[in-house]
Amino acid sequence: MFWPKFNRWVVSPVVQAALAHAQFEAVHPFIDGNGRTGRALIHLVLRRRGSAANFVPPISLVMATRSKSYIQGLSAFRAVDSEVGDGGREGVNEWVSFFAGACLTACEEAAAFEERAAASALVAGEAWAGAEELGA
Repeated sequence: MFWPKFNRWVVSPVVQAALAHAQFEAVHPFIDGNGRTGRALIHLVLRRRGSAANFVPPISLVMATRSKSYIQGLSAFRAVDSEVGDGGREGVNEWVSFFAGACLTACEEAAAFEERAAASALVAGEAWAGAEELGA
């Protein structure tokens, strides 16, 4: 099988997080809490690799809003162990592509939120200062 070599430091943190999450979900080791633990694992990998050191991108939210594609991607990943002529590359590629897209969307949404929050804070600060000047 080709993909174990990708679960190392030589690949991007996003690929490593995608593989770690999918591998964990494939094993499904607990009676309860596998989803929460698998999602926490994503952020652990990204943080340890320095890709999300100062914020938590809403990757879980994006995956939840694309649940059909999420399940399809994980199912394709799980099919890697079956008799597939390409050694499982297609299933892994499908999963990693979905996951990378979810990460990109999550980062874009986080950046947009940051811009809106900063603008709102600026307006609120100016309004508060104006109210203080009026003796309110």
